[in-house]
Amino acid sequence: MPNIRVDARRLTGKKFLIPGQTTTPIDATTVISLALAPGTYVFQQMSEPPATFTFDVTPDGFVTYDPANDGFLAGQGTGTLIVQGFAIAIDGRALSHDLITVLPGNTDVLSRDSTHELTLIPGTYRLALVSSVADFAFVLAIDGRVSIESRYTGFAKAVEQTLTIHGYRIAIDGRALSHDLVPVLPGNTDVLSRDSTHELTLIPGTYRLALVSSVADFAFVLAIDGRVSIESRYTGFAKAAEQTLTIHGYRIAIDGRALSHDLVPVLPGNTDVLSRDSTHELTLIPDQVYKFLPRDAGISFTLTLDIDGTVSVVPGGLTVEHRPLQDRLLDDFTTGLDSFAVPLSATTSRRQTGAMLGGERSTSVTNLASAQGALARFDVGSAGCRLQLTLGVDQQARLQVSYGLRDDGTLAPLGVNLHDGGVDRLRTTISRVNGSTDVKVTVFTPTGPSSARARASGGLIEFRFVDFAGPGGQDFTDVSHIVFEFISGDSFTVDVIEACGPHRASRLVS
Repeated sequence: MPNIRVDARRLTGKKFLIPGQTTTPIDATTVISLALAPGTYVFQQMSEPPATFTFDVTPDGFVTYDPANDGFLAGQGTGTLIVQGFAIAIDGRALSHDLITVLPGNTDVLSRDSTHELTLIPGTYRLALVSSVADFAFVLAIDGRVSIESRYTGFAKAVEQTLTIHGYRIAIDGRALSHDLVPVLPGNTDVLSRDSTHELTLIPGTYRLALVSSVADFAFVLAIDGRVSIESRYTGFAKAAEQTLTIHGYRIAIDGRALSHDLVPVLPGNTDVLSRDSTHELTLIPDQVYKFLPRDAGISFTLTLDIDGTVSVVPGGLTVEHRPLQDRLLDDFTTGLDSFAVPLSATTSRRQTGAMLGGERSTSVTNLASAQGALARFDVGSAGCRLQLTLGVDQQARLQVSYGLRDDGTLAPLGVNLHDGGVDRLRTTISRVNGSTDVKVTVFTPTGPSSARARASGGLIEFRFVDFAGPGGQDFTDVSHIVFEFISGDSFTVDVIEACGPHRASRLVS
């Protein structure tokens, strides 16, 4: 039986199989010798699916293979099969995380600091994150060229022997929490402080967030189309819209007044002391282990916060309670259906009634500019959309949506307290926008108006009460009417307007 030498030392993946001849992977770091009878054999590397090619052993003990494989094989007509592979480059420098190759005998991390070279045989390959395989694959063809499916072109590009992965940019907003967040990403230990919204550039996959000593009981998914989503069981404390993940957490009351010592919660980025003189509130994401340590000597406690907001603590002696927020839906645009078109330089005002704040909504559209004299089209309820303003090329329009204000300008005072239920902000969700939209919110009270502004490019846009300025101040206990104004040069869709919370902890309760 001929002895055939196999030299696969150049490959990045250092393990291979010859099915039917070897039962365990063969180490490719050295040249190995196999006793192979004349016949056809498969060289296999365990990618997903396995990368393979065939070769023959002649009665004379020589190796032969399809000449089409000359680009990555050598040793035709000799006693040695040389698997030299193709050298390709992978560029992930735009990402917020490193990449891990899913290759037999190779666990190298491809850091985002530089471009990396891999030597592979033709096949389909995947890349891993920390605890899962990314929702992405690339193909190395028999001619040495890299390619990807068209559905991946939103975040990656393949040209000749180079694969460039630029990822999707998403925003994570944890400003409502009492703690910072740490994304579980290969090669990235950055902390996402709760002082601001943070951007990450990721490839499609499933991601988790860490606390101090554990990974939170929460995951989000970045889909191939670049949209962030979460499972329905997480919607009690988080919301995903387009490229934005907002984590508002659960509001928990901590009552240690029966203790003989103060407590220090072990939370990323939070060193607050919870004194035993009063009850405190913390806003947390679900996790099985939250530690509360004594400030000096005393008892330590472990708090568990479940996905549904159920909270428990051991040992006894510390009172904890989930205090749900009472978010108020102002308008989800499922009622008060209407549509109209506005000519250039004109303004059209209409009134719609239904299940929105105050039972009626006043809308006003001004077609400010259009190079082609196009109409500005307003619609609520058609084609599955909520509120939509459709504009043409080089067009600009202003949309005002008012509550407590009739279309003739007279008041129908709302008389609502926006602070009820711990609410501390107004929020609107813009699900579709081609460019950016300037949004202004004005709240009117007996002492006057107060306004806040933002520039939106899609997702959740929040207007915290502390950011409002004007004669009316920030006391919204008696609101007469509210006006949302959108100025845009692109079409956009508004899904919902709501008043929500929570307050940031640790807030003194009593």
